[in-house]
Amino acid sequence: MKKILLPFVLITCTLFFLSCQRNERMQTFNPQGGSGYTQNETLIRSSISKPGFAMPVSPWFYVIDGADDGTEAVRVRGSAQMALGESIMIGEPRRLTWVNSNNVSSILNFIEVHRENGTEGFALANQVTEGGRLAVVIDDRATLFRTPRTVDVTNTILSRMTVVICYPETESNGFIEVRGWDPVRERYIDPSASFVRTTAISRRDSDIQSSILLQTALIQPANQQVRRNALLESALLDYPDSVFNSEIFDIANPNTSGVIFEEY
Repeated sequence: MKKILLPFVLITCTLFFLSCQRNERMQTFNPQGGSGYTQNETLIRSSISKPGFAMPVSPWFYVIDGADDGTEAVRVRGSAQMALGESIMIGEPRRLTWVNSNNVSSILNFIEVHRENGTEGFALANQVTEGGRLAVVIDDRATLFRTPRTVDVTNTILSRMTVVICYPETESNGFIEVRGWDPVRERYIDPSASFVRTTAISRRDSDIQSSILLQTALIQPANQQVRRNALLESALLDYPDSVFNSEIFDIANPNTSGVIFEEY
């Protein structure tokens, strides 16, 4: 009986050892030289677990440029532009070095992000917002409040068509908390004064998306006129029921503004 058990035990131990080696190789396989992830990268991916959105218009998506030793000296470069209101997954904050076109380096606050297209990298920490859901300001006088009480009104008005992140769990007394970038005032919403009346915003997809397309069109440089026109056309044709439709039409067709068309 012992003679039979001994070879069996040896074979079992050998198979277990080979299996452990295989698992170890899979954990440390470098994606730069093939498929799979290093153990460190697996940990990074698992930390990117919080939903959020990109703000403001066309924020940059960054990737590491060179080796990553885990310090602030690690360089990043702009890889692509994200869209206003783009849905992303957010991870941990990190200090990294960015070098501008004049070769001047700055250590900035970044945060890990995972895009819907599957790419992972970093965004500037102040250009992403965690949680919430998209909305857009539809009121001409969307006054900001410090708390959800009328007595705590401020002197700041959030610009119409500003795309924001709202937090439904904060709704109280007809107010709701919001975050975002005001493109007219060119300022982020101050967290200490971030409540608006619920009637001042819309959560309809057509209103949100048409505003995103409009704002993206308006920042296009002169040599991107075709793209600008295409974005405006999409805002008009794809979202005809948007509350901003007539305003977008006037922007897309400035020479017809004020013209009355008669039917015969």
